[in-house]
Amino acid sequence: MEVYDLIVIGGGAAGLVTASGAAQLGAKVALIEKDKLGGECLWTGCVPSKALIEAGRTKRKIDLAQKKGFEMGPVQVNFARVMAHVHETIMEIEPHDDPERFRKMGIRVIQGYARFTGHDRIEVNGETLIGSRFCIATGGSVVVPPIEGIKDVPFLTHENFFDLRKQPKHLIVIGAGPIGCELGQAMARLGSQVTLIETLDCVLHNDDKELSCMLHGYLDEEMTIHVGTRAMQVSEKDGTIKLRCQRGDESFVVEGDALL
Repeated sequence: MEVYDLIVIGGGAAGLVTASGAAQLGAKVALIEKDKLGGECLWTGCVPSKALIEAGRTKRKIDLAQKKGFEMGPVQVNFARVMAHVHETIMEIEPHDDPERFRKMGIRVIQGYARFTGHDRIEVNGETLIGSRFCIATGGSVVVPPIEGIKDVPFLTHENFFDLRKQPKHLIVIGAGPIGCELGQAMARLGSQVTLIETLDCVLHNDDKELSCMLHGYLDEEMTIHVGTRAMQVSEKDGTIKLRCQRGDESFVVEGDALL
């Protein structure tokens, strides 16, 4: 049985930084990842979202330039090409998270699912590894809100959003945290109608209240935002998604062709 100073479970941003830092300090390190190195940041989070945001920002600058007197024809968004650019950006960054790069640091990289079999040992692919220290950096998973009918409706999360190739005409976003706001704004700038639904009384509610209120004002210029609103029931027919919402005593329905 191999003995390691540090065993890192999870090859996302936190796991990779921890493993490489320890290895460069002379520790004997094993890094275990059940899928691909890079984690959410590379494949479904930071990298693709910022590439999409930059595309939206470019379109926004062009639109504003025309309002300021620069004459040009209407700009057409080729959404499939935009998303291809997003994936090209992922592949440009991917070599930095390539397993061989970490193996050259002296780290043993193992693809597999790890489970603890004792206080100082894990099992992966039928092999037992012993560690003096462990870092559990397995990240999180999507929690689907308990909305009536949600299991019968096609919906997007950050895990499959970047697989889109056809641009939604009207994107409904449930949740006005960082992911909902940034993806909603990017899609609005690329030409989709976007409606943002938030249960609490402001967008980005974990941030400074004064700042979130200020940002709410800016975002409200680009998409429709309903705060203090609960998504109650959702259904889909012939490609149209209907989301019934409740705000105080008021009930209303938002219709779209994609739900995030």
